[in-house]
Amino acid sequence: MSLLVDTSFFVAVKSLGDAAHARAIGLFQEILRGEHGAIHTTDFVFAEAVTVALALTRRHSAAVGIGEFMLRAGDGRPFFLMHHVTRDELLEAWEEFRRCRDKGLSMVDWTSVVVARKLEADAILSFDEGFDGVYPRLS
Repeated sequence: MSLLVDTSFFVAVKSLGDAAHARAIGLFQEILRGEHGAIHTTDFVFAEAVTVALALTRRHSAAVGIGEFMLRAGDGRPFFLMHHVTRDELLEAWEEFRRCRDKGLSMVDWTSVVVARKLEADAILSFDEGFDGVYPRLS
C-alpha cells in the first residue's frame, strides 16, 4: 500500500483554521502508525505547499514550517518520500493538463496524477475534489 500526498493535506495539517485540519491530523496519525504504507510526495507539491503557506499567511515562518514538516521528522528522517518529477513525467502531465481542461486540475495536480500512476500508489491523499474520477483519493 502507498499514497501520494497532495498540497491540500500539508496545508490542512499545518493550518488550525483549515476546514480539513482535524481530518488531516487524524490521517497523519494513521501515517505515523504505518497504516498506509509508503508515503510519497513530489518536489512540485513541496514548492506549491510552501508557496501557498506564504500566500495564505503572509508569514515566512509559516512557509518554512510547512517545508520543514515535509522534509524531515523530529528525528531528522523524512515522513514523506520525495519524488523528483522527471522531464518525461512533466511532459506527460503537460499533455494531460492541455487535454483535460474540464477537470479543473492544476499543472501540479496533473504531475501528482502522473507520478501516482508511475508509483502505482493506491490513492492520492488530498482534500481537493478535482482528483475524483481521475485517480482514487483518500480524504
